[in-house]
Amino acid sequence: MKSQRVERLQRAAIRKGIRTSRKLHHALTKKEVLDLRIQIVPAIPRILMIVGGISLIAAALAAWPSDSNVVQGLEFLAGLFLLLFGIFGIRRTLSEVADQMSNQGFELLVEGILSAIENATDL
Repeated sequence: MKSQRVERLQRAAIRKGIRTSRKLHHALTKKEVLDLRIQIVPAIPRILMIVGGISLIAAALAAWPSDSNVVQGLEFLAGLFLLLFGIFGIRRTLSEVADQMSNQGFELLVEGILSAIENATDL
C-alpha cells in the first residue's frame, strides 16, 4: 500500500511529465523524468501561508498591534516571506526525492510514471 505522500508525488510527476512530453514533442526518457521538478509542499499549507502572509502585511500596514516602525517592518517582512513561500513553495527534482525513498519503491514509482506518460501522450 502506497502512502498518501507517494501517491501525491506520483500524480504531480505524471502531470508535469505529460506537460513536458507534449512541450518537447517526444516521450520522456528515464533521465528526463528524474530531472522533472515537482512541488513537494501540499496545497493546504501553501494556502495557509498565503493567507497568513496577506494578514501579516495588512496588519503591518494598519499599524496593528503596535505603532512602532520596527514592529511594522518585521511584520511586513515576515508577511512577505510567508506570501512568497506560499506562492512558490518548494520544488525538488525526482532524483532528489529518490534520495529520501527506498530504491526498490522508487524504481517502481519511476516505471509507473514513465508508463503513465507514454499512455497519456500520443506522440
